[in-house]
Amino acid sequence: MVTVAGPWDSTGQRTAERDRAVALEHTGGTDHGRGSGASGTSSGSPRPAPSAGAVLAGLGGTTAPGGVKAAPGDQDLADLLDPLLKDAPGLGERRAAAVVDLTTGKRLYGLGSDAPLTPASTTKIATAVAALTALGPDHRLTTRTALEADTGEVVLVGGGDPTLTAREDARDLASLRTLAEKTAAALKKRGVREVTLSYDTTLYAGTEMHPIGVNENLARVTALMTDEGRTDDSTSGPAPRVSDPAADAARTFAGLLKQHGVTASAPGPSKATGRAATLATVSSPPLSALVERMLTNSDNDLAEALARHTAVATGKPADFDGAGAAVAARL
Repeated sequence: MVTVAGPWDSTGQRTAERDRAVALEHTGGTDHGRGSGASGTSSGSPRPAPSAGAVLAGLGGTTAPGGVKAAPGDQDLADLLDPLLKDAPGLGERRAAAVVDLTTGKRLYGLGSDAPLTPASTTKIATAVAALTALGPDHRLTTRTALEADTGEVVLVGGGDPTLTAREDARDLASLRTLAEKTAAALKKRGVREVTLSYDTTLYAGTEMHPIGVNENLARVTALMTDEGRTDDSTSGPAPRVSDPAADAARTFAGLLKQHGVTASAPGPSKATGRAATLATVSSPPLSALVERMLTNSDNDLAEALARHTAVATGKPADFDGAGAAVAARL
């Protein structure tokens, strides 16, 4: 579990935590560039990226140049973790934790660990393990456009990438703007400047609404959306969501096509046939980066997506029940 939650730097901190701290402070950092207006140190050099102290060393992991720190003992862990867990009202009234040495199966630390509790966002660790083992760390989620040979219909095919963005600054994410530009170029190369547009969300199955109902922590779960269906400029945390993320993404795509000289009809749902020719594609960052984002931001939209991709990869239905069963089966 410790390994999957990484990658880690030499100080025992996940790299995404460090990078996110830099972004929030807008101070840049030695290895991350500098934000506008950042002054750096008094000598003019950029300040080091902020870093929290390590809580646990990865088992057998290097924690200092040339040095390897062994797994801490039972009392060491109690001294480290008891103050963090017992005196933490922000964690709720009931708190439980366990640390297990996976090489021996020995439990090194426990606090209420025998009490049955419903897991919350710690379940994302299981989702991370399942997705990485089923798909591999280099796997990417691809959104594409396809042209139906018989009808000339253009289909926007959702690839289950909730990080697909329609914003001008794509931040290394898959860009709907780029997809529109590439699609328009491919169409104009064929002499096409007016199309019937539809969208395909059939990668997933079942209902889109989570059993908890409408909630600002999670958009409707669909294979096509942009910016996790957020209606503000946030990238993590609770936010208002559009009521129909797939339709909203398709309407946005139609507007982007028009900017590149291709007029599209009002889009509706459809399914790309096996005869449809791919016009253009955009792909997400690798799965390893998506997992790190999911764990760092406790990203519910990404967790739901990766569970469904695990279901697709293992031959289970890509719905709520199938995703849960697929994650459990991988473990």
